[in-house]
Amino acid sequence: MSRDILLVTGVSASGKDFLLGKARRFDERLGGAIPIVSMGSAIVAKTNQLAAAGQDSVDRDRIKHAVSNDIMRNIVRSIVPDLAGYPATVLNGHITYRQQGKLVSNPDIDAEIDATAYAVVIANPQDIAEWRVSDSSRCREAETVDEIARHQDFTLQTAERMATILGAGFA
Repeated sequence: MSRDILLVTGVSASGKDFLLGKARRFDERLGGAIPIVSMGSAIVAKTNQLAAAGQDSVDRDRIKHAVSNDIMRNIVRSIVPDLAGYPATVLNGHITYRQQGKLVSNPDIDAEIDATAYAVVIANPQDIAEWRVSDSSRCREAETVDEIARHQDFTLQTAERMATILGAGFA
C-alpha cells in the first residue's frame, strides 16, 4: 500500500494514548490532517456493527473473551482497507495481545497493514500493573508483573521482526 503509517504499539497501559496526546500538542497535524486511528475503538465499532440485533455490545476489554482469535483476525482484516483512505496515519494498536489467555501475534495482518515505521511504547512493568489497577474506566485482563514483562518483550521482538521484514523504521 502506498501510504505512510506509523504504528504505535505497546502492551495495554504502557502509555500509548498518553504519548499520542502529548504529541498532539507539538504537531497540530496529528488528529487532523494526520489522523490517529485507535485500532481498539475500530475493532469494537466493527464488532458492534456486525453483531446480530439484540445481542449485547462489547467493549474493548471484554471483546478478547467474547470472540475467537479467528473472528478477531477477520474483524481486524476488515478494518485494514479503511486505512487506505488516508495518505498518512498514526495507528494506535496492539501487534501482540492476550486472546483468551494466550499471547497472540498476526504477522500476516501486520504485513497487510504495511506500516512505514513502528514505535513501541515501553514502560516499567510494575508501573503498568499499578496503572491498570488505578484505571477504573477499564477492565483489563489480569497479568502479573512478570507476565507484563514477557508480554512487553514479545511485543518489542515482534515489532522489530516486522519492521525488518517490511523494511520499515523501528523506534
